[in-house]
Amino acid sequence: MTDASEQAPHLVLASDRAAACRLCVQDAGATASRGVGFANEVALKDSQWQHLINARRAYKAAVSEHYDEVLHEVAQHAEACGSIGKSDIGALLLWKRLRADTPWAGELMALPDTTVRATPAAALATARDPALCRAHAAREGRAALTGLPGFAHGDALASAVLTAGAPRRMAIYDRRVHAGLRALDLALSNAPGRYSRYMHLLDRLLAAGPHPVTAWTARDLDTALYWLLTAPGPAADSSQIKQTFPE
Repeated sequence: MTDASEQAPHLVLASDRAAACRLCVQDAGATASRGVGFANEVALKDSQWQHLINARRAYKAAVSEHYDEVLHEVAQHAEACGSIGKSDIGALLLWKRLRADTPWAGELMALPDTTVRATPAAALATARDPALCRAHAAREGRAALTGLPGFAHGDALASAVLTAGAPRRMAIYDRRVHAGLRALDLALSNAPGRYSRYMHLLDRLLAAGPHPVTAWTARDLDTALYWLLTAPGPAADSSQIKQTFPE
């Protein structure tokens, strides 16, 4: 299985983002203490970094190399079409193993595919925008999806759509990665804008980590966080994940 880190993009540090991203200056007054701003630094112990690295290795050893084929196929469709339609969203639901027997799924299916595609097209264009840092690209892309049925609340499916549309920049959010952050003593509130703050935390981890973390993509890192509760080492109580971390 080819490791995504073999083609890792250039990592933009916080000092570069402040100069390059037009939204960073606007958000300079926001504070992490209110649960809406960005944390400036992440500081992990050597043992925590090693636990994260071990989790990534364990994930690669345990998960089939074919598991992400659906995600890759949707990403290829999105690259070719510039958007994501109902069939792509259905595929991502299967890949994420989310429920489709919900009212929003019926509402989504009742819309013309051309109408559905218009919303992800705008979201993906924003997520790919090189003029925006990763956190703000995530924020604007996530906000653009809110008009679609099923995307008003929660970040699990939305993050899958954005990651399929911008696989070199975005990453998957779900309860397990949130619990993985908690296990590393990294705070991420459930206040509005969570996905953007999540991507900022990943950015800081990628920038601050030792080798091989600095060579990872955001997607590599989310798989490590996802597996952190499974890999041997100090971790959160997985039985409490659903109660503590809403999707």
